[in-house]
Amino acid sequence: MDPLTLGLVAFLSGGLLTGGSMWLVKVRSEAGDGNAAEIIASIGTLKSELESARAEATRNLTEPDLLEVACSKEYMVEQGDLLCRELFCRMNRQGDGQGASGAECDSISNQANSVLMLGICAPYWDEATIVNGGLDQNSRYAQCIKVFGDRK
Repeated sequence: MDPLTLGLVAFLSGGLLTGGSMWLVKVRSEAGDGNAAEIIASIGTLKSELESARAEATRNLTEPDLLEVACSKEYMVEQGDLLCRELFCRMNRQGDGQGASGAECDSISNQANSVLMLGICAPYWDEATIVNGGLDQNSRYAQCIKVFGDRK
């Protein structure tokens, strides 16, 4: 073959390959646009369903009827107000994060647990609990406090 024919064949082959590749890319992108639109629409629907579910959960967790028993006068006279305070704190913590912080609610919970712990362990306090001006670590009171401290 002469150089002119060889150059012409190479030029036509390159043009055919380039044109075919461009046509294939165009066909695939047109077919993919429909799928992408469906995927985007599905994501939008899913997002709105998630937002609705989140709003419903927030509404349920911030219902004041959750406090009805724990904040009743009768309950607080008998049991104290710590459970009411903790529930109210946790209820206000729900939603968009504009209520109480987790540390504040945990502090109330810790205080309630400490009061309960001391109430349970107080009957174990006796004369043998204090030795040489300090707490006898082998006393029943100290062991009771230790059990709660390990679990708290």
